[in-house]
Amino acid sequence: MVINLDCDYNTHDSNPRHLSHSVTDEPVIAVQDTNPDETDQASEEDALNVIERAKLVSQIDPFMELTTQYYYSTKWVSSVDHHAWGYLEYDVEGETSVVVDMDIPRPCSYSKYTRATKKYEPIVFGGSSSSDTKTSEVQVEDRGITLRQLRAVWANIVRRCEDERWMDDEGNLLTPETVTFYDANKYIIKPFTVGSKNAFVSCLPSTAGTQPPRFVASCWFGETMANFISCIEQLVRDFGSNMYDEDDQRGGGMTADTPIWVCAFASNQWQLANSLTFDSKKSGFVKAMQVTNGRNITILDGKGKIFSRIWCIYELFLTLGDAQESIAVSDPEVDVNEEKSGMWAIYTAQSHMYEYGKKKENRDAVGIIAGGATSDDSLAEKTEARERAFPFSLMLQSFVVRVESAQATNELDRVRILNSIVGRVGDALNDHPFVTHEQYDEVNYTLKALFASVQSNLQAASRDSDEVWMKILLALSKGNKGSMGFWFDFEEDGWRGLTADRAIQLVAHLPPTVTDLWINYASFGKGFVEAVIQHVAVSSSLRELNLRNTVVSGKEEGRELGVRLADVLSTNNTITSLNLQSTDLLVSANVKEWEIALNKNTTLTTLLQDNFSKELSDATSGRTPYLTVA
Repeated sequence: MVINLDCDYNTHDSNPRHLSHSVTDEPVIAVQDTNPDETDQASEEDALNVIERAKLVSQIDPFMELTTQYYYSTKWVSSVDHHAWGYLEYDVEGETSVVVDMDIPRPCSYSKYTRATKKYEPIVFGGSSSSDTKTSEVQVEDRGITLRQLRAVWANIVRRCEDERWMDDEGNLLTPETVTFYDANKYIIKPFTVGSKNAFVSCLPSTAGTQPPRFVASCWFGETMANFISCIEQLVRDFGSNMYDEDDQRGGGMTADTPIWVCAFASNQWQLANSLTFDSKKSGFVKAMQVTNGRNITILDGKGKIFSRIWCIYELFLTLGDAQESIAVSDPEVDVNEEKSGMWAIYTAQSHMYEYGKKKENRDAVGIIAGGATSDDSLAEKTEARERAFPFSLMLQSFVVRVESAQATNELDRVRILNSIVGRVGDALNDHPFVTHEQYDEVNYTLKALFASVQSNLQAASRDSDEVWMKILLALSKGNKGSMGFWFDFEEDGWRGLTADRAIQLVAHLPPTVTDLWINYASFGKGFVEAVIQHVAVSSSLRELNLRNTVVSGKEEGRELGVRLADVLSTNNTITSLNLQSTDLLVSANVKEWEIALNKNTTLTTLLQDNFSKELSDATSGRTPYLTVA
């Protein structure tokens, strides 16, 4: 190992994604591994070398971004759209720079819209470092890291990486953009914590005691810090809005001071052997999931490596699988049945142009979110616009996921994880794992279904071969975890060339957990409407059905299918809103059947149609709940 001191510090150009750098010039330390042949030593000697290197780095104190301050520059500006009843929006404007202080504890907070003030007010939570509990004694699940602190890590990487000639484990020179979690652990986390042997978050002067996370973030340790932070930056913008209780439950109100649980920073890297456990009630990951009530974001690397790593898939199982049943909610006053399903999202770094209405802006990451982001304003078309840029190639890679074939650095980890997934405990965790199991299939299909539910992926698959098309539809049909909403405007260019047969197949494979189904300009004939009716009949979660501009193109067939839809709706107990504008499903020849069906239905509160407002309003005037017909 060679230690080089260089006092001639040159300021780096700031990273184009985050535009942050340090504010002072300090001597830097270069840490370079020797020839691999010279470092082939016993494990105890290797561990000693890690400690000695960490001590040498820490003596120079190259961590002023973590302990003092750093510059941060951004073009993103948040504003409250009062015309949209208080939704928080981010826009790109002129670049602004600030100095971020890191030398004193900063309370954690998220924000929520207050109608009285028409402002987003901070909600402070977590503990204070001045309390009786020392930061070093904080439990692992309460060691979330804020975006403000992550930006400090990035600023430290930008300043030091190339000047100190950082190298990966294969001896390749690193740039800030190629620094992974492995590298950050080697050059930042361990050197910064070598004196106290505590977790990284616990050692930061800006940590204000307990920092309970609002989300848990999972990723492969080989993911780059640049991509990871880009995804977290976009997550914070996607979940900035927090107007309603539902927004709050889904993690809305995210700010730069809202903690996110990240294993590398929350776990004590000096005591990992003591912290790893396959008891779902004892692992730091699951304990953190309890704090967040199941809110999880998975960061997907550009090559889909995460799909082959069993630890990553295991965390997916704990997030989405039946293991949620065993995760007790930390707040005893919370309804466990309401919270156990959690909320899962998957993000990847992907530069693209976001477009919605008149709004156009460059973004560096995109996320697929079960149920949508709070910034989507509960509009399926906004969800579709936000998720449109997710790479179709990554979706295709998800189809190779087989948890039973996933890899682990340690074979015993793989054995124990597979056994844990199927419910084995205690000594049985060391048994030879099953070759196949229905719980493996559950994990595999859950991941595939989330990718398959993205409209841009469906559109791309609709132009592909029958084999690809049917693979994505099969995966879509298996999506029984979490809520889904779909906005199908078949006049959009993305659906150009879609045949009636494939349109029918699409609806026939929608999972029963769809909550909002908007169909516009669907002129695919009788078979398509029959598929919609069948979906409504088997649906367990549908709240809103919009069939605007959907026609059968046959007078008698339209009347007949309208009666069948009315009959199915008469016993449906989930749908609250129905739109039949510009359809041939509600006509004078079947309006009486619709009157009978609407009076039998007990959940519908809104019906939009064209010609029968008075007749239907009069016929349902004594109905409970009251039905608004327009």
